[in-house]
Amino acid sequence: MGRRPGPARLAGRVRPRTEPAAGGHGAPAPAAGHAAGGGAGTVKVATVAVCRYSVPLRTPLLTARGPVRAREGLLVRLLTDEGVVGHGEAAPHPHDRRGVRSLLDALGALAPVLRAMPLADVPSAASRLPPPLAFALETAALDALARAQGVPLASLLADDVRQAVTVNALVAARDPCQCARQAAEAVAQGFRCLKLKVGALPLERDVARLRAVREAVGDRAALRLDANGAWSPQEAAQALAALAPFGLEYVEQPLPPGRWREMARLRRDSGVAIAADEDVTGPEAISALLEAGAADVLVLKPAVVGGLGRALECVRLCRRAGARAVVTTTLETAIGTAAALHLAAVLPWGLAAGLGALALLAGDLASGRLQPRDGLLHLPAAPGLGVEPDADDLARHCDGWTAF
Repeated sequence: MGRRPGPARLAGRVRPRTEPAAGGHGAPAPAAGHAAGGGAGTVKVATVAVCRYSVPLRTPLLTARGPVRAREGLLVRLLTDEGVVGHGEAAPHPHDRRGVRSLLDALGALAPVLRAMPLADVPSAASRLPPPLAFALETAALDALARAQGVPLASLLADDVRQAVTVNALVAARDPCQCARQAAEAVAQGFRCLKLKVGALPLERDVARLRAVREAVGDRAALRLDANGAWSPQEAAQALAALAPFGLEYVEQPLPPGRWREMARLRRDSGVAIAADEDVTGPEAISALLEAGAADVLVLKPAVVGGLGRALECVRLCRRAGARAVVTTTLETAIGTAAALHLAAVLPWGLAAGLGALALLAGDLASGRLQPRDGLLHLPAAPGLGVEPDADDLARHCDGWTAF
């Protein structure tokens, strides 16, 4: 995907910070930039508002740290002095008890600085914050900028933008027969990539699940697995040997984070493509992973790496190293998912993105705005993110807006 410098685009205009700030992730942040034709660079933030939300899951999501029954986070809104509104979403780790409260405190401390700040400077200021909040404020600034220009947010990230992104379906059942049924239904709906969680059950159960899925869909879908760091090196070697015959696109995070040398050895000895997820916390971590030869694919979550600009920096590192990247969410609502969709639309590899998690939520903050069709998620037609919070959804799931 060729890229050329342009005043209305985010990529290539990163302003590095020389010193990391306490509590932040100490990384370069992109400037929102100036609109084509001039003027947008002088638009300033008039007000900052936040809305705390809690959206229940359809069924509890079982994790190693306990079940997740609801997704909680913050919706951030920036209103410019020209009346343009931009939205972003900050969803901390679901098991972080002070996560939402700490993000509120951080935003409250920065809000006086943001007021009257040029919109172009917001992403740089936000880079000093915890990654989920940096992502939210950067998204809100870019949403407002893109809406002011009447263009999709993705066009601020790159010149070459796909209008639809391939997404994977999640096969979540534990019973092999139910796995087969879910897989067959997903393929019938047009999905061509299926993802299964492994490692929480005995290996023989996972083998039975994979066998049932492969027999149900044949070669009509790629299969990728996610172990969430569940295995020791010895267990991972045994598991990959048993699961590889079913034809795997890759196996995600087979070892706990930080085991880069062992993951490189596993990648070399198993012959199975390895993806890193929990290890991917930003460009610095990606550089170390790639230098160690620990991964073929890097899983990019904008809320984890600290925003879209940081994610683009990770993409550039992957391209230089001959690795690939795939975009997923941290189970955000439609606002955060839309931002991840715009990022996925400019990646050069076309790997199926993990943007189907909205189906796990029993509600949303922009219901029905992002629905996969035939295994594809299309960029919304409206400018900016292309989605905005729905008043009825906000009434159901939010505490109401608070202005700083």
